[in-house]
Amino acid sequence: MTLGELPQHMMVVFDAINDIVMQHTAEEVEAEIARHDAVVSRVLSVEEITTNEQIRHRGDIVSVVGEQTQVFGPVPHLSATAGQLRWLGRPPGADSQSILRDLGLNDERITALCEAGLVRLEGGGEP
Repeated sequence: MTLGELPQHMMVVFDAINDIVMQHTAEEVEAEIARHDAVVSRVLSVEEITTNEQIRHRGDIVSVVGEQTQVFGPVPHLSATAGQLRWLGRPPGADSQSILRDLGLNDERITALCEAGLVRLEGGGEP
């Protein structure tokens, strides 16, 4: 198979890789692939990510004020325009009203959608 033919045979390639990794430990697979001078890296578990010395040293695991959960923060760390997390997720319905208005719905239609249980506004309120 040539490199140009590879896309046509991806399922065969994926099946072969799956057969190998299911029959060996991660360390055995990494060693065998390295023996052929190829590059491979396994996917870390959540626990491995949160306890990884390099990841922790780089400050990639961050907290958000008022939240107990730690998450993977913005990468890369740019000195002039450093990214930051303001929240882990907006409350349900936080943006519903503005989106529905952008779609051309008026307060009456939005209220009807809320009453029908199809739309939720932040705090469960009315428009």
